[in-house]
Amino acid sequence: MAADDRRSDLSPGARRTSWLGSPRRRIVAAAAIGSLLAAAVTIALYQFAQHRSEVPIQQWVEQQNHVFLVPARSGLLPGDVIQVSTPQPGFSDRSGLQVYAQSDQVMGARDAELLTSEPYSVKVTGSLDAAVQAGILPSRSAFIATASGAEQFELELVDVVMVEAPTSALEEAIASNSALSHALQTRKDLRIVYSVLRPSAFRYRFLGSGGADVTAKVKSAGQPGNHFSAGLVLTSDRPMVIGYALARNLNYNATGPNAGTRLAQLGFEAARETQDDADARLWPPGYKLRISFLNGTEGEKLAFREALGDWLTGANLTATYVSGPADIRVSFSGEEPYDFSYVGRDALRVPADDPTIVFGARPLHPTALRHEIGHALGLVHETSNPAAEALLDVKAITTDGHAVALLHPADYPGRRPFDRSSVMTYALPGKFFTDRRPTTPGSTLSQSDRQYIAALYAPRS
Repeated sequence: MAADDRRSDLSPGARRTSWLGSPRRRIVAAAAIGSLLAAAVTIALYQFAQHRSEVPIQQWVEQQNHVFLVPARSGLLPGDVIQVSTPQPGFSDRSGLQVYAQSDQVMGARDAELLTSEPYSVKVTGSLDAAVQAGILPSRSAFIATASGAEQFELELVDVVMVEAPTSALEEAIASNSALSHALQTRKDLRIVYSVLRPSAFRYRFLGSGGADVTAKVKSAGQPGNHFSAGLVLTSDRPMVIGYALARNLNYNATGPNAGTRLAQLGFEAARETQDDADARLWPPGYKLRISFLNGTEGEKLAFREALGDWLTGANLTATYVSGPADIRVSFSGEEPYDFSYVGRDALRVPADDPTIVFGARPLHPTALRHEIGHALGLVHETSNPAAEALLDVKAITTDGHAVALLHPADYPGRRPFDRSSVMTYALPGKFFTDRRPTTPGSTLSQSDRQYIAALYAPRS
């Protein structure tokens, strides 16, 4: 009888009735279905992670924590040690990506320990402001794109892989290289590349109202020398790098039982100083600057507000004065009798309790106020204007102690004709120029200064 019952249970109708009717089998079924659903979700999430179709720009940048190079460059490897210029008070020079030591010299046989991710493709989209803030889109290109009707930016990366040097391998390699260890202990201008992003191809374009593709219009509006060519499609059979992440050695002059090589990964803002882009230190268009006064009289504060307002007229930037965390921190009592300011977003790398702009000279002069505030907004000395190169007597200037602050055309954001009356120049004698005409900065912004800041930061509509 039992055998007959078992055979009858094998019939389709009996199998369904018995499966639904048995509590034990209902539990087993639920568990099996749950396992299948979990597996399906896991596979879907994995495939999404490996082949994401669209991600907001800012979210992707924060996840990757890489500084981006667009267009791409080749030759940068994990383990490379690069030399950069650490911002100094009153100076605006930056040396870009100069390789101090190549990866094979640093890593040696340890390059076999490099980690390579599985390739994935991603389309990164967002507003033009987000793209500028993420470092993917130069401010000047965003300005041209906005004027051409663009509202969104899209960057598509195909088959991206991340190549990374494990921290432990890098630390061991550096510790075994006495010359490199000494350099990292004594020089604070060296950074270590610990990972890079390599796509097989990438493309970027601009979208207008309703998602209309306005790339061609943006491209046609670009001016000669605009280094960001809209609509570029780039493929390569060689490894090309579109992003890199940096670390630095923490143990400068370290002593004691815990001394040794320890690397600290740098965040996005701390690594931006190496970005080979004169616009990289500009604030995002539309940004609201948070400004705090660390000291000063009411008269000094009022003079600062008026000078900043002079710059912001017509520029797509605003300012709010705060008592807490601030982007720009103003001090009127410098330890030295001179004025200085960090340039633009370099201020974000300054310790939170330190001033980013200092007025130490007395009396406080309107020209000095506007000059240093210009630096704080991302401007450099007018003698760095590429348009001034033919007029400068380099031999005469290099005998002057301020030459390092005067001659850095690669740092000059945007473009304009050389302006001898700009507040961003010093009062220089005619002997510094081939035509022997001096520069004469005024106590207010020149007309060219006003047009220039409006061009760098899209004017209010």
